[in-house]
Amino acid sequence: DPNGNPVPDFDSIPFMNVSEKAKTAVEKLEPGVHQFFPVEFKSHKGDALGRRYWFVPCNRLDSVDHEHVNMVLLNGWEWRPHQDLVRRGKPIPDHIDLGKPSNYVFNLSSIGDRHIWLDKHISTSVWVSEKALALFKTEGLKGILYPETGMETV
Repeated sequence: DPNGNPVPDFDSIPFMNVSEKAKTAVEKLEPGVHQFFPVEFKSHKGDALGRRYWFVPCNRLDSVDHEHVNMVLLNGWEWRPHQDLVRRGKPIPDHIDLGKPSNYVFNLSSIGDRHIWLDKHISTSVWVSEKALALFKTEGLKGILYPETGMETV
């Protein structure tokens, strides 16, 4: 990066990319499932930063529990916080509890034995299992952000 800091093992600028170490960890969990395209990263001065991989998670799931989530599946396409609908003056479905925060609730039977996935109704995140998180922490991988609140599994 411009400040001379190394690129973290998981990075999303300009697209999801990973280090060799992160690629190896992902392949340990789910060999042959995800796509990695090699790319050479350079600093803004043109100095080589090393080989990275564009990372394409290939598990695409509907992993949110539709019965327990306190969010709205807007137009059947994307989970949105109920606060967004209130702010936009949109109708709120009767089952939504406006007194509780919007939160994702994941359905473990929908996730099955997958460890890294994209949810087809959440456009902003790559999701990982507890097993993946534990491995990434053990391996000392950097650049991963895991929300500590509002996450449940069913």
